[in-house]
Amino acid sequence: MNTSTLVIHHVGGRWGNRSFPVLPMFESDFLSVLYDADTDAIAGIHTANQALNSQQIVLPICLAEADGPKTLYISLNPGCTSLLSPGTAWDSHYINLFGIDMDFPHGSRIIEERPINARSLDSFLADDDCACPPPDFLSLDTQGSEYEILQGALKTLKHHVCGLVIEVEFVELYQGQKRFQDICDFLHELGFSFVRFLSIGELSGPKAPLGFRGIGYQTWADALFLRRPEKAIQDINPDHFERFIRKLCFIATVYGQIELVILCFNTYSSAFFKQRNQANALINDRPKYDNFLDDLFTVYEQAEKVFPPVFSEHITQGNCQKFAAANVNEQYQILGLEQLANPQFITALAKLQSEDDTLFEQVLRNYGFTDLATQLNYKRRDQVFKAKTAISHASTTASADSGVKIDNQELDVTLEIPKQLNASTKDKELCDLQENIQLLQQLIDANAQILAMESSKFWKLRRKWLQLKNIIGLY
Repeated sequence: MNTSTLVIHHVGGRWGNRSFPVLPMFESDFLSVLYDADTDAIAGIHTANQALNSQQIVLPICLAEADGPKTLYISLNPGCTSLLSPGTAWDSHYINLFGIDMDFPHGSRIIEERPINARSLDSFLADDDCACPPPDFLSLDTQGSEYEILQGALKTLKHHVCGLVIEVEFVELYQGQKRFQDICDFLHELGFSFVRFLSIGELSGPKAPLGFRGIGYQTWADALFLRRPEKAIQDINPDHFERFIRKLCFIATVYGQIELVILCFNTYSSAFFKQRNQANALINDRPKYDNFLDDLFTVYEQAEKVFPPVFSEHITQGNCQKFAAANVNEQYQILGLEQLANPQFITALAKLQSEDDTLFEQVLRNYGFTDLATQLNYKRRDQVFKAKTAISHASTTASADSGVKIDNQELDVTLEIPKQLNASTKDKELCDLQENIQLLQQLIDANAQILAMESSKFWKLRRKWLQLKNIIGLY
């Protein structure tokens, strides 16, 4: 098999689901390997994924920490079938799913204890007759046995895997199971960083009638982990490291971790991206994700690199106590942000405040990462707005205190709602946040005007006149 193929292993593939998103533009680059210990689920997995353009292998294999006999506890609710028996944390709870109360423990009671032979992932992949390449991305959803599967995959994790999505629990849903922190610590030692929870599951209950139900108890989650490049370089075969970095960059993009992509661009650009673009352009059958990464690197390399003010570069040990005691507007001045109100920096910020997509955002949008491009567009403009607001406040305060006028004409701190995030957008929460930011901007502008007026000689004289009127009785 071509080593450029992105290999996705998902363990617990009942109903054909995999944790890695379905990406129509890139599916032909993927090989999906789906495992399930319950042989009754295999036919359904084949059926569920037959429309996908990716290659597919379905395996009726039970994975565990080592090769040997195990007992598979078949549940009345198939989604609760596990190598571990249910714990008591389920009791008196339910999940309302598709309009049905999935009740516990009665609805998930064990109806069969099935003897089964388990394999470790390392052992299975080492078989001479194994047709599966090792995973670049591994996801586990095995109802409590995820930690044990990871223990049986040490070599695979160390030498091949770029990222993982693991179902983790915060309570003991299954007897003797490891929980989130155990898995997080285990993977951290292998060079994986916990990134975020992609989703958080809830148990509801005790049961109440419809119309009398609130939020539930957060009990489990899908946790994303990505490889740290500085650790991977110690473990990955040097002949395969370039391909590993490219796959890591693509996976990081899929999950919105653009800063990790930029880290790889900055660290490995001359070796893995810049020098290879022209040669790779002549290869007709190269993966689409390679073309995407090359396009993304090209526009990143051409882009002007602008950073907001950095706290440690503006604070000093001598003024840190003064900073701690000051209000927000005073803090801007203590940091000396008015020094950034120079034409070159303000012009660079103004360019980044444009509602139009940057070339980087255009590439993301062109390759189907529409939501990610919209998020970057908004975040870019939001952070530019906040940086300009901070500089504007520092400049206004400094001008009032010194009596020297600082021209803030270039510091336009308006933040328009981008076209991609109008009221019809599904992400209503983000739109509400933008409206709140605009209201906050109006308050900031009004407050700045008041500060300037109160610091002016006219306002000080007016206050004195009002005090004199009160003293002499003029009303």
